[in-house]
Amino acid sequence: MQPHEAADVATLFHDAWHETQAPLQHPLKARHRDNQFFLDRLEGRAQIIVARSKGELVGFASYTKNKLNSLFLVNKFRNLGIGLALLQRAENDMRANGHVVLELDCVEHNDAARRFYERHGWRLQKTFVDERQKPEGVIFQNIWLMVKS
Repeated sequence: MQPHEAADVATLFHDAWHETQAPLQHPLKARHRDNQFFLDRLEGRAQIIVARSKGELVGFASYTKNKLNSLFLVNKFRNLGIGLALLQRAENDMRANGHVVLELDCVEHNDAARRFYERHGWRLQKTFVDERQKPEGVIFQNIWLMVKS
């Protein structure tokens, strides 16, 4: 990702997250996730790979060290192989940096994402509870830790 693309990637991140992730999570988690939240989150990511189709931003993946942080696509570009291309590029980059075991967190009940990752060699290692402090109190979310060797 180039610095001038950050706002567009953050908008894609916001829209895709609210479409695919928010329904699976505690409502308080989504409440404060505006575009600025996603822009700030991108700034903390080590590597961000973008996908374009005819110049249009259609998806992105981000990773830090051996952990895939995010992989999101614009709805109309799903199931076209773009997500797989982003995943493979992120995996290859992480491996090129010396990482043997790769990880990602997937929200429990995100069955479509889990099936996608499992089709491409990832496996469920464990389920854990993520605890987050929000202004309204503590919220808990079950997370699948997935790995690929």
